[in-house]
Amino acid sequence: FRFWDLAGETGVKVSLAQWASDHLKEKGRPLRIAVDEAHWRYKNIPEKRVAQIKRDNPGSLPREKQILERILPLQRLGIHLLFVFDGDGRPSYKRSHKRGGQLETTTADLKTTLDHIRVPWYQAPGEAEAECALLQQKGLVDAVWSEDGDTFMFGCTVLIRNRRDAKGAKLKEDAELFEFEKLCELQKGLDSKESIALLGMLVGFDYVRGGLKGCGISLAQHLTKKEALVDEFSHIQTEEQATRWRKSLEASIDDILQDKVLGRSLHFDKGKSNMKKFPDLEALRTCLSPVVSGSDALERLPFLQGEWYRMHTTETLRTSIPWMSQHYYSKLDAAGWVQIFIPTVVNQKLLK
Repeated sequence: FRFWDLAGETGVKVSLAQWASDHLKEKGRPLRIAVDEAHWRYKNIPEKRVAQIKRDNPGSLPREKQILERILPLQRLGIHLLFVFDGDGRPSYKRSHKRGGQLETTTADLKTTLDHIRVPWYQAPGEAEAECALLQQKGLVDAVWSEDGDTFMFGCTVLIRNRRDAKGAKLKEDAELFEFEKLCELQKGLDSKESIALLGMLVGFDYVRGGLKGCGISLAQHLTKKEALVDEFSHIQTEEQATRWRKSLEASIDDILQDKVLGRSLHFDKGKSNMKKFPDLEALRTCLSPVVSGSDALERLPFLQGEWYRMHTTETLRTSIPWMSQHYYSKLDAAGWVQIFIPTVVNQKLLK
């Protein structure tokens, strides 16, 4: 199951420059976007290509350079970015793979790069997608940038992802915007994060192995339209509650299959299904109760207390410029790096 197969038609092309400008005029502050870091890192240069570049150019950081070149134009537009990294409490299973703890070595160079270009970041207690969605729900950011539609399941209502040209290259000036409200209008029944979670659990998605065997996307969509079923599903916490809900699920499936019209095209063989073990409670908790920061922790985030992008000083430039030159654009002199940093400084001062 790919969520974009359902949401794709609701996406609209947006000019990031125009969006940033309109938002500043309307809200009186810059557009804030929380970035799901893992997607920017892995939806990037292939691993083999990274290894080759590093062999040919010792000290280079090819993936981080791609991200840097994506960030700088957005900073010049006055957009406030926040990078969110996965934490130790993230789910142990995703996309058919068992995941271990995230090694600091895989993200250390990007975190250092962000520090030098003054872009705020922090490590979520669990899944970064869920944390980004929480930030957007609370109005601390205006949108989430992720390539994963599962973010809607965590409560996100405004999601953007990369737009690409005919050759597959990312467009730096544009993005594709998805709004949960428009998704609800197109896909009847998917009108809450709980209904999206139920759909994913039924047909199988990132956090669950295979879903309910024999349940196709069409049957699942009809099941999400049953409000009582979705509501009961959203309150499952124990095996006892899951057992009671399974009876409701079976009754709902029977009701749909007995419909004179729907029954002609929809099928479900209960005998061949895994109904007795459905749903997986661990996956369910991941979907409905992800590990995220508490309100107190969010209120203490430093970039919410003052300037979003911390200003460079003469002292910080003495550290940042040599480090950046060592890993990116080695031919660029100090004056060139200062020119890169200037737009962010000017934008911050104008906002005052």
